[in-house]
Amino acid sequence: MSFRSPLSVVAVALLLVSGGAVAKSYPVEELKRMVEAGNTPEQGEQETVRDEEMAFQACVAGKARVLEAASADYPTAQVLRSPVTEIDTLWTPDAVMQITCGNGRMKITRAPYR
Repeated sequence: MSFRSPLSVVAVALLLVSGGAVAKSYPVEELKRMVEAGNTPEQGEQETVRDEEMAFQACVAGKARVLEAASADYPTAQVLRSPVTEIDTLWTPDAVMQITCGNGRMKITRAPYR
């Protein structure tokens, strides 16, 4: 599988519409307050947006760049850190995204809000 820029992968993921269904969305400031309070929006069914082979360090570096850029506008959180796996979450106005680096792969999932 060819390498794609992690930033472009997330940009494409942010543009995806979840199966034609209208997902609930939140204004960014409200979403930030909810996440900070630990009251995250209820999630619908999770779908895999991207799953591709990628060296762990390349995945971690790409994920860090994406999250650094996104955190200026959207809430993010570290979920897991280990020597072989990293997972981070990004809340966008209409869905929560999870970026996982591990097992030689970058996996991005998306779950619209209910």
